[in-house]
Amino acid sequence: MKKVISAIITIILIAWVGLMAYDYYRATKNQKPLVVLKEETKTYSDGNVTEYTSFGWKYIEYKRTSRKGFMFGGFWVTAEEE
Repeated sequence: MKKVISAIITIILIAWVGLMAYDYYRATKNQKPLVVLKEETKTYSDGNVTEYTSFGWKYIEYKRTSRKGFMFGGFWVTAEEE
């Protein structure tokens, strides 16, 4: 029974790391994560910032004149407000 539980946990961890790696790859191609649990858009005078929350990480996309690009990191990462 312990081997079965250990195997299941190992498979879940490998799938989680694989999904995170795939989402990072998608972020480098300016695509949102495969699985989005929460999506939040903040509008500013010079554009907007969209936060996509997934399973333990965030993808933050900046579409502003003062900052363009993306940030990919842990769930504790927040969008920088300038």
